[in-house]
Amino acid sequence: HFPFYSPATGESLRANGEHADDPAWLDAALALARRWCDVCLHTERTPYVWDDHIAAVRTLVFARLWCTLRERRRDSLPGDVKAVLAEAMARHARRLALPDFYRASHNHGVTQAVALLVVLAACATNPRCEDIAAPTWAPCRAASCKRSSRPARATR
Repeated sequence: HFPFYSPATGESLRANGEHADDPAWLDAALALARRWCDVCLHTERTPYVWDDHIAAVRTLVFARLWCTLRERRRDSLPGDVKAVLAEAMARHARRLALPDFYRASHNHGVTQAVALLVVLAACATNPRCEDIAAPTWAPCRAASCKRSSRPARATR
């Protein structure tokens, strides 16, 4: 089961799609992202779904897929695709912004902080992201600022 929760396959598909002329790569990356969202996005039962490190890495993959699709298919990206990816990024950003989820003084914490910044940057200028996730961004931004100004907590 663990490979399904890992974003490695989706990132490989996305990267190939970014560099190839064949749209099938991005179609496959998007299909995998949609499948993951259908099965896992709103579950709390499986420990791998919200593992602190894999959730951060998956956030980066969702944000990169969003940016690649926006660049390659700006005028042809369906609203439901935008909605799924925006919801996935918002759900991950909310999780990453939770103080108890953050792994201070640990490499996972670095990945978590980078992922939160990347997803916020990816959505900063995207109206569709803002429409769907506007309530998410203010608390995430505030948590990120507070996190950077407080002393690190001990690792778990």
